[in-house]
Amino acid sequence: MKICYCADANAVPLLRMSARTVEKFNPDAEIVVVSKERLDVPYRNILLDTSGREFIRLPGERLTEATYYRVFLPEIGFDRCIYLDCDTLCAGSLRKLWEIDVPYIGLCTTHNSGVVQSKLLHIPRYGSDAMMLMNCAALRELRFTDTMMCALPNIRRTPHGFHFAETLLNAVYFDRLTFLPMKWCKCFNRSYSAYRDEEVHFEDAVIRHYIGGQRAAQERDYRSLMRRWK
Repeated sequence: MKICYCADANAVPLLRMSARTVEKFNPDAEIVVVSKERLDVPYRNILLDTSGREFIRLPGERLTEATYYRVFLPEIGFDRCIYLDCDTLCAGSLRKLWEIDVPYIGLCTTHNSGVVQSKLLHIPRYGSDAMMLMNCAALRELRFTDTMMCALPNIRRTPHGFHFAETLLNAVYFDRLTFLPMKWCKCFNRSYSAYRDEEVHFEDAVIRHYIGGQRAAQERDYRSLMRRWK
């Protein structure tokens, strides 16, 4: 079971917390960190060459270039992987998630803002890329990375204020996404009232996403999870 993170040096403290919770509940997991420069992490660190690629970031954007590195995961050579954002925590076994067969990408719906995003993009449903179960072999056959990067300039013109990499995924591959039960990724302190039929309590989520700079909450819950029995 391969668990992949994409990061830069600024994300290392969050990455370490997230990866340690993965290790606690999934001792057989292989953790891989993808970055542009060597990072101080006790995991396999694969360096990514993005020369010749142009990334879009708006002035004042809180998300860094590393946000786009997940787009390159199919090119690393893995057949499958679970991608996790650094601002996530793992609260249980990922084995059942790993065993799900998805044609391309499995992910979960995002919080209520996804309703707005799906309407702006004219798609049925908007997914969160904080956790992705990726069939990398199938994505390579689709030329996923090249297609995403070719489409990126068009995202600049869409009327929204959401993060480009996630919007790019939903705009280009909305019909190749498999939506998984919400327990596999849910945001802390966000409303899911639009999805009442499938909503789960945050405390029951296996992957917990501390979106929008909620580091204090992530640190608090990290300490609690690390004290918990498996």
